[in-house]
Amino acid sequence: MEESKTAQRIDTDKSVHSNRKPRGVWFYTALISLGCLVLIVSLGVAGALTNRLAVVVKSPNTRVTTIVNVCNESVINSYNSAMDSYYQGYPEAVDTLSTIVTDFSKQAGYEGDPNCAYIKFRLALLKSDSSSAQTQIDTISTLSSQNKYLDARLYGVTSIDAMRATVASMVTGAKESDD
Repeated sequence: MEESKTAQRIDTDKSVHSNRKPRGVWFYTALISLGCLVLIVSLGVAGALTNRLAVVVKSPNTRVTTIVNVCNESVINSYNSAMDSYYQGYPEAVDTLSTIVTDFSKQAGYEGDPNCAYIKFRLALLKSDSSSAQTQIDTISTLSSQNKYLDARLYGVTSIDAMRATVASMVTGAKESDD
């Protein structure tokens, strides 16, 4: 009698669980799905942190532009450091700034970076080259009309009108000193 109760209990246990998938299948499916989700999220975070991924939500009638940043944070920091030195009375900072311009001018796409144009503008001012300064102002103005703007971390950033006024005063000052 004892044997039949045990056999009956085993049969009952089998019949209760026979309609369900084995636990291992749904568990491993959920585990794989969760693993894929974690992988996708971590790749997205890594891409965003390294500036290799941009998420753009485009609304109708909006233009999306890609900006090439040749004059990135390290170039901006070098420029700011050179300008600090110049303001502290070290004239060799102009040579440092010339080296910075020479370095980024070797890279493709620097012409489309307003930060590079601004650094070249400041170098032209320091060298009293009004023609080159005016060319850089025109470049910055053109890039700004394409929604490419200067980085606010650059030392001495002013409006385009103020830049034009500075160049105009250079030209006027040069004419007055010639007379």
